[in-house]
Amino acid sequence: MTLAFIIAAVIAGILFFLWESGRDKLIDAEGRMTQLKNRIEELANDPSKAAYVKQTPLTIENQCDVVRNNGFIPLQNEEDWIGFKWQGEQYFISGNTLPGVQFYKGFSYNNDDLELLKKAADMAMEETWFGRITFSEEDNTIAFRVFAVEKSVEHFTDTFMDYMKMLNHLVECHRYFYQKLEEEHKPAALKEPQIESPCREKKMLS
Repeated sequence: MTLAFIIAAVIAGILFFLWESGRDKLIDAEGRMTQLKNRIEELANDPSKAAYVKQTPLTIENQCDVVRNNGFIPLQNEEDWIGFKWQGEQYFISGNTLPGVQFYKGFSYNNDDLELLKKAADMAMEETWFGRITFSEEDNTIAFRVFAVEKSVEHFTDTFMDYMKMLNHLVECHRYFYQKLEEEHKPAALKEPQIESPCREKKMLS
């Protein structure tokens, strides 16, 4: 894959993310774009990535190959989502939106404070700058999503776990901010020592 193609794919991914999320800016975007471009150049100059010269176009049918290439067992699910498990937890990628891909993880929040969950979601998205957190009050679920644009099996295989790490980082940041907000709402006598934030460490493509 040429450097220009890789850079174009990343820029397209960012535009796809902005369109999906409706966010009108990325925090400190210039600095992070520089980091991304540096990483892209590193990948492009890596001899081990020579396989990109002969690419296999990514299709709905061979997305499952990417999941298998990363050591997971794909499960076809309803509404064109491909499910798989990692460390005992369920994840999904969209199966019908190519070249756009969504990485998804969901939770229920039956016994949690919805107002604090939403506030923590805003804080997590503001802090991490990638991904999206949404809520469904009909079935009491919270959805975490990270977006990508991928056109080849080879490249998607190589970046798959980077997106997974980004998704989990978004979940961890939301959990941290929710626990922090809960602690702030406790009576002084019940408050516990502050926990360290995991959100300062930005998960870039690697």
